[in-house]
Parts: sequence; structure tokens; C-alpha cells
Amino acid sequence: MKIRSFFLTLFCALSFTVSGQEDAFQQDIVKYLSINGTTSQYDNAYDQMLTMLQQQFADSKVPPTEWQTLKNNKAEAVGEVLTLLASAYRKHFSENDIAEMIAFYESDAAQKMLFDQASLSEAEQVFINSFYNSEVGKKIKQSRQALATDISQISEYWSRDLFTNTIDALAAKGFTPGH
Repeated sequence: MKIRSFFLTLFCALSFTVSGQEDAFQQDIVKYLSINGTTSQYDNAYDQMLTMLQQQFADSKVPPTEWQTLKNNKAEAVGEVLTLLASAYRKHFSENDIAEMIAFYESDAAQKMLFDQASLSEAEQVFINSFYNSEVGKKIKQSRQALATDISQISEYWSRDLFTNTIDALAAKGFTPGH
């Protein structure tokens, strides 16, 4: 029952967000998800799904134009998951929290932390530790488990829905996966 109410809540949040104009808080969360590497992770997940489907449908001779159409849908699909993820971040963080997280993740030190930890200088380590000892950093630590649960549920829902819809779209055009 919890999961059903969770997805109902997400659906309502998504419907409200899609029907209304995107607000500044939503835009800030999406910006944060972009600079902290989350958007890239979902871009890669989408690409991996297409690669897997191309292998599964290899015997069906799906024309390259169909695969290109699916590739062209990536931005929309990733945008949908970012909208869902934004609802989870809204639940855990305020606008000011997100603004501080953006400022931190835009720093060279945070980018190195994400992509090349070995190159962090001692001063950059101090900067990072200082952030995680701040009020927002403590809030990130405190909400980590609950946020991870929300993100996991959203990711599972999104990937399952995306995979099913993509298979259904290919099947509707007469293509079937190989055996």
C-alpha cells in the first residue's frame, strides 16, 4: 500500500508540474541534478537500454530510422525522470538547501570529488569537509537513506516503464525480440 500511495503522490506531483509552468525551484533542482552527475547517469542508462534492445531485436531487422527515433526521445525520457526525482528532492530539501548544493557542486573541488578524487588537493579536501560539516551537508547526510530509497523507487519505476513502453512501441510496428 505504501508503494501505491508513493506513486500516486509522484503522479500528482508530475501532473501538477507538467500542467503548470516549471517554477524556479524545479529548475534549480534540475540544474543541481545536472551538475552532480545524475543527468549523465540517466543518459547512460537510456543509451544502455537501447544497446540492449538493439541486441535483442537484431533478428527483427529494425531499420536504423526506428533506432534513431528512439535515440531522439532520450531527452524527453530523461526529462521525465528528472521531474520525478525533483519531487523527491523537494521532499527533503528547501530552495536554499538546493542553492547551496548547487554552489558547492559548481566548485572545482566538488567536480574533482565526483570525477577524479585522486587529484584533490589538501585545500580542496578541507573545502569539501567544510561543506559536509555545514547545516546543508548535515542535512544531506541525515536524509541520505530516505532519499536513496525514494530515488531507487523512482529509478525502478522509470526504467521499467521506459523499457516496457519501448518494447511495446517496437512490437506495435511488428518487430519482435529474437529468441
